[in-house]
Amino acid sequence: MRFMFFIYFIAAGCLLPLHGQQVLSVMSAANNQPVISPNSLATIYGANLAPGAASAQMDANGALPIAIGGTSVSIGRRVAC
Repeated sequence: MRFMFFIYFIAAGCLLPLHGQQVLSVMSAANNQPVISPNSLATIYGANLAPGAASAQMDANGALPIAIGGTSVSIGRRVAC
């Protein structure tokens, strides 16, 4: 039991970002399941992800912005858009 807790504690410590953001889960925006399909929308649940509340509006072409309230998402060092 102690060994498992120690491994979990180290793994959790390695996954915490440097600036206090804490991602709790990433889910499909369509069905709230933990499987994300390519070219789909995702919902990110967490704490301290942005400096405040913000919302997005589609532009004239129907595209959403790649940053909201100064916050953006990267996957493998590439901006998720």
